[in-house]
Amino acid sequence: MSTPRPVTAAELLDLELPEPRWVVPELLCEGVTLLVGRPKLGKSWLALGLAVAVASGGIALGTYRCPASSVLYLALEDSPRRLRSRLQLLAEGARTRLDRLHLETRWPSLDNGGLEALLDWLEQHPDCRLVIIDTLKRIRPRQPGLRRTLYDLDYEALQPLADLAQARGISIVLVHHTRKSDAEDPLDLVSGTTGLTGAADAVWILKRARGEADGTLALLGRDHEDRELALRFDAARGCWYAVGDAAEVQMSQERREVLELLERGTPLYPREVAEALGLSRKAAWKRLRELVEAGLVTVDERGRYMCGRRGRRVDAEPENRDTTPKTASTTRLPEPVDAVDVYSSTTSTTSTTSTTSTASTASTTSTVSTTSTASTTPTTSVSSTPSPTSVSGGYRCRCGGVLEPSDHAGWLRCSRCRNYVRDGDPALRRSKGVSR
Repeated sequence: MSTPRPVTAAELLDLELPEPRWVVPELLCEGVTLLVGRPKLGKSWLALGLAVAVASGGIALGTYRCPASSVLYLALEDSPRRLRSRLQLLAEGARTRLDRLHLETRWPSLDNGGLEALLDWLEQHPDCRLVIIDTLKRIRPRQPGLRRTLYDLDYEALQPLADLAQARGISIVLVHHTRKSDAEDPLDLVSGTTGLTGAADAVWILKRARGEADGTLALLGRDHEDRELALRFDAARGCWYAVGDAAEVQMSQERREVLELLERGTPLYPREVAEALGLSRKAAWKRLRELVEAGLVTVDERGRYMCGRRGRRVDAEPENRDTTPKTASTTRLPEPVDAVDVYSSTTSTTSTTSTTSTASTASTTSTVSTTSTASTTPTTSVSSTPSPTSVSGGYRCRCGGVLEPSDHAGWLRCSRCRNYVRDGDPALRRSKGVSR
């Protein structure tokens, strides 16, 4: 046994080391990769499709161009007949280029000559860059060691494969299963102890609702940034396709749901959108605001949202005008739906003259006076009983102050707390019995 010779940090920094080699650029790097997922959701289709793409120099997941190389695929849970039927779907149009794809449905376990057999095969095929083993259970050592924990057994099951992959600069993909229960940390989904995920260089987690075509593939690894792809399965061709970043695709799907609802032609309040899609009001309001900012949805004077341009953009303001509200303290802009409690001014207890007589109320409900229009800062005074037909609509803030017209177009301002609220915001709702 050779004596270890540690290097200093300075020596390590001066070394010129090669970058990790990619079997599939931007997707699959050298080392051991665990491909995990629930049973019968398409893991084997994904693994076999990857093998066909690399052996034929094709495109993996319909997106990633693969340099051609030899591939060993151990389909240890398939019969030759089933493997052939799958290949007929996947290899359509690439049959003449599959002489580099080597298949086997039987292989000894690692502790029973399987590792030596793999070394011999790799010596005979030096151009091999990818080995896929479906599944890990069929090849891992079967004799538990004495006085060893489950963690030790899991780690030692992958360690010889990890050393082999690193020594030869190849990628070894091991198909494995997930736990039955969900977990907050994606790595906790892998069936077994953390010895498996600790020994692996990368972990791919495939998720798909049973019976659905869409799924996700989380890519977690040491040599690349973690990310999650949105996938779609074509059952007619047996192919998985990457359709983009999972978060972006999910956002697009959520927007499409709202647009399809609004395209029915009836303007809706955020509350109605939330009820129709089974969302919280805050989530519905957020999606509507994103669509408004994208120019796909408009809102009318009553705060109802619709497709097209029949209404007005919430954020539309006159050109060449500074529309940013300014206050002596920090400005707080409007909050989501229900963040502002508003009440009709006709219920205000501060108005005592309105209850004396109907005639008196009709003549003294509200007096609004403004200074000359030549002034750059209009001054608005609202009496203690604002009219329901005034610019503010007779609304009151949560603090009890009157929402008055401000010197900024499209904004109302509380007379007490001095917060700004956009006129027409869905948070402003009329009280019962008061018409605008």
